[in-house]
Amino acid sequence: RTVLRRRSYLRRRTVLRRRSYLRRRSYLRRRSYLRRRTVVRRRTGYWRRLVARRRSTTIGVFSAWSTWSACSKSCGGGTQKRTRTCSTSKCSGLYTVSRPCSTVLCQGEQCVVGTQRKSTNGLQCICRGPPGKWFCCRLRKEFHSLTTTERDAFIRAFKIASTNTTYKAKYRALIETHRKNFNRGIHNKKQFLPWHRWYLLQMENLLRTVDSSVTLPYFDWSVHSRQPRNANLWRADNLGGDGVCDQDGENCCVTTGPFSKSNWKTSEDKCLERKFEGTVPNMVAVQIAVDLPLSRFQTFELTLRGTLHDGPHCAIGGTMCTGSASDAPEFFLHHAFVDSIWWRFQSRSLSHRRQDFYGSNTQLIDASGATAHQYHNQEALPGNVAVCYEGTARGLIPVDNNVISIAQRRLSLMKPAQLFGIPRSKYTSLSKRKNALKLFHVPKSTADKMKKLDGLLQSSSSATTLTTPLDKMTGFNLNGVVQNTTISG
Repeated sequence: RTVLRRRSYLRRRTVLRRRSYLRRRSYLRRRSYLRRRTVVRRRTGYWRRLVARRRSTTIGVFSAWSTWSACSKSCGGGTQKRTRTCSTSKCSGLYTVSRPCSTVLCQGEQCVVGTQRKSTNGLQCICRGPPGKWFCCRLRKEFHSLTTTERDAFIRAFKIASTNTTYKAKYRALIETHRKNFNRGIHNKKQFLPWHRWYLLQMENLLRTVDSSVTLPYFDWSVHSRQPRNANLWRADNLGGDGVCDQDGENCCVTTGPFSKSNWKTSEDKCLERKFEGTVPNMVAVQIAVDLPLSRFQTFELTLRGTLHDGPHCAIGGTMCTGSASDAPEFFLHHAFVDSIWWRFQSRSLSHRRQDFYGSNTQLIDASGATAHQYHNQEALPGNVAVCYEGTARGLIPVDNNVISIAQRRLSLMKPAQLFGIPRSKYTSLSKRKNALKLFHVPKSTADKMKKLDGLLQSSSSATTLTTPLDKMTGFNLNGVVQNTTISG
């Protein structure tokens, strides 16, 4: 038994010693390896690279996201991308993100006539025919029919374009183009309509680089004929209100809204000014002008350029009634409405559309070689761009019915004799707006013609009973037009 115990003890001791020896040998080998590795790493700069990598991971921060790129496709489904950069070699997160856009069907694909589809990038697609084919265009809406989201997007895009360093230079160059050419021919017969259609497209393109869902809205001041200053457009949460003048009645700076004196400056680093004065032509007067026969296109053009363009410029007053009018955001809303009136005239027939400017090689002033012919048809503008206006009159994209829209539709279907017979309030005539004629340097002979045509648009019988707020706003019995007019066809 003693022998067995001794032998067992010796065996255990041998095992333990062997294990201890192996652990010791492994430890020495490990230590030797680590020493050799440390030496190698010091020689090769491993520790410097490791420290730099750890520091870059800790300190690195992302820049702000860039604006969304233009959609890769105009229809049929495309993508938009935006990127951001890291301040060091490595950041944790995505460097690029994308989203779908232009999800509407492409033009030319089969569809059911009358169907409409909207997309997220400001395009409206209408199925025309027969046969049914998709037609997609940038839809310009009347400002008061925009949703709150659409209004905010337009105002935000305009402010970014005019203040952000990425877009500011291009924006100011565009404003300067109108300012320096103000009295160099852009308000003459051969230039006025196509030049300003080109100009609107340039501003819209700029705004769409900021936000691809934005299109230029228009301001239908004819709906607010007797009370233009009371339109919701001038509320503090839209473009702001009337200006506050000094003791001499000058320097009428806007003090409310996103374009107030404290929030925004013009390209000349001045405050935006407004000084409302008088009334503007009503819906009936506009429709009378649109319904002029094709043979009287020169009369239509002169009426549009004088009564419907020059007058409202100085009815808003302030910056709008100066050579720097393009500095005012409302300038583009006013000119979009003037352009929509021209389009309503053009939409009456193919001959109306091709009148005067079709085939014209007249070079548009300071417009990068563009010609009047290229801008005679707004459904086929350069750059594969089509523009359409929303409304209820002929030639416009239909909207939901309300009293105003129904009245516009009925007026567009009336005969000229019926339109002249509607009693309505008189508006401030062009003869009383000598500041407007002087501003646009209208020659005396042309001014006399404009005044004469302006008198033809005035009502021969004034409206006697304007009881409802809508009647007082529009200047005629709106419900009477809606209820008592018979429409055939």
